Amino acid sequence: LRLDPGNAAAHQRLGELLLETGETEAAREHRRLGFGAAPVQNFPHLGSQAPIDLLVLTSTPGGDITWRKLVDEAVFRITTLSAAHWDAEAALPPHAMILNAIGDADLSGDDLEAAEAICARSPAPVINRPDRCRRTGREANAAHLGRLPGVIAPATVSLPRAALEGPSAAEALA
Repeated sequence: LRLDPGNAAAHQRLGELLLETGETEAAREHRRLGFGAAPVQNFPHLGSQAPIDLLVLTSTPGGDITWRKLVDEAVFRITTLSAAHWDAEAALPPHAMILNAIGDADLSGDDLEAAEAICARSPAPVINRPDRCRRTGREANAAHLGRLPGVIAPATVSLPRAALEGPSAAEALA
């Protein structure tokens, strides 16, 4: 980034690294710089028949499902869209279907919210609806599963990373 401060890919990768080290505010800024500059990525269609245009909604913190193994590039012409960094007033890329690849409700809440708004603007069918994914956070899953007969689910709570560092970590866990 010292050599090329506007390098979107470098900002994107640095945002991922900062998120892994718990530097969430710095990560958010680098993700904004990286994905805000390049929220759309187009993939080539590799088939001989007319392609089906597929819009894949993605997150920036890295909470996506491995969608590339699910989508045949010989059938689909794929456009990915970083949901949280898309201009809500802009026209959506051409698409006949939407695949929501955002899968981590805890990590990617802002992205899922943006994906819901994008899906609401499109008449196309949606695979893996974002409004349903938002209900699958770790705490929510433990609570839902714990209510099923015969299922024992652990008590699950979210804590800020700082609460688990240092001498007060044992108190936070207790």
